[in-house]
Amino acid sequence: MDQDSRDLTWWAEVVFASWRQRPGPRYQKLAAALLEAIDQRTLARGSRVPAERTLAAVTGTSRGTVVACFDELVEAGVLTRRQGAGTYVAGRPSWAARPAGSSVATMLLRRVAEDRESIDLSLSAPGDLRHLPHIDAGDAWQSLDGHGLDPAGLPQLRTEVARYLTEHQRLPTDPGQLVITAGAQEALWLLIRTLPAARVLASCPTYPGLASALAGTRAERVIVPADAAGDAPTGIERAGRAPDSVAYLMPTGHNPAGTVLPLLRRQALAAIADADRVTVVEDLTLADLMLGAPRHAAPPPLAALSTRVVAVGSVSKVLWGGLRVGWIRAAEPLRSAIIARKAALNLGTAVISQALAARLLAAIDADWLAAHRAALTQRRDLL
Repeated sequence: MDQDSRDLTWWAEVVFASWRQRPGPRYQKLAAALLEAIDQRTLARGSRVPAERTLAAVTGTSRGTVVACFDELVEAGVLTRRQGAGTYVAGRPSWAARPAGSSVATMLLRRVAEDRESIDLSLSAPGDLRHLPHIDAGDAWQSLDGHGLDPAGLPQLRTEVARYLTEHQRLPTDPGQLVITAGAQEALWLLIRTLPAARVLASCPTYPGLASALAGTRAERVIVPADAAGDAPTGIERAGRAPDSVAYLMPTGHNPAGTVLPLLRRQALAAIADADRVTVVEDLTLADLMLGAPRHAAPPPLAALSTRVVAVGSVSKVLWGGLRVGWIRAAEPLRSAIIARKAALNLGTAVISQALAARLLAAIDADWLAAHRAALTQRRDLL
């Protein structure tokens, strides 16, 4: 029986026979029924779905409910609307084009359509607070005093970040080298507007937030070559021959490639920075999350090999994204210029977040980091 010869009884008795017994709001119940029919190939790609008013009459619902159902499935790529011709089955998305019995993607799509709990992979940050080391949050509040506006950041947090970088990331740091920011994203935003940055060199793919940090500036983004070992120093040196070039690098835990730059390449990049041919910005946000390998397996940061490398980082990936606390490690006079721009932007990072971050960083030791990485490794392997 071709699609056009199917009467409304077929739709009511085959596709939507038990839609009312499904969980969730009515429009999602309808969506789940359609999804199942497509998944079981009862409805083939290219099949025309009845008009909204007609389907509303078949299912005993309102036209608005059917419209919401169609909107849900169009957004998921399962249905497509053709102007003046109606609504058609586009089929399962290509990443789910496999036998229905083993399609994890189809099951997840159905969970979304049924408004059930799903796994959110859109944010690369801890999903809750259960992993955090125990601290007395009230003590953090009690420690605060004064007006709370310091564009350089709370002294106690700068002290803890310096200790953390020195002990856990093998980057000797003094509190006087640091500026506290509202996450690594703001750190990049400040740097690009403080440095003479006419060109920003980065591999492809790279951290998605880099594009947002460049928005509204005249800086040109230049793609530099990378391979399985990470960024190629020769490519960065060649691309950086133009004046005012800034290289944005993630040597340890590249986002999203996950590469770890070998020591020889780090030494070559440090030499480029020392020669003042390119301003090197090193993102250490993921440096603690080398999953499945001991932390000491990574070579030292670029900033430990050259005093001219500027480093940025945050607590989002290791602790919690909601803190919105990051930092910049820079030498003078760049540090003072960053503080001045930070003061003009927002006077200072939220002080209670800084106080909490200081106590959380103070509570982190080698055992906690090892246990945290082991748990994340198990989750990755399960996924």
